Amino acid sequence: MSNYWAHAWYLFETLKEFTMFRTSNFVPIKGM
Repeated sequence: MSNYWAHAWYLFETLKEFTMFRTSNFVPIKGM
């Protein structure tokens, strides 16, 4: 069970980093 949560957390962290990276590029546009 712990292995499942470790994998899920890894995917969550990867997705969060990817989302932050993507949104950071659109920050100037959102600012306007």
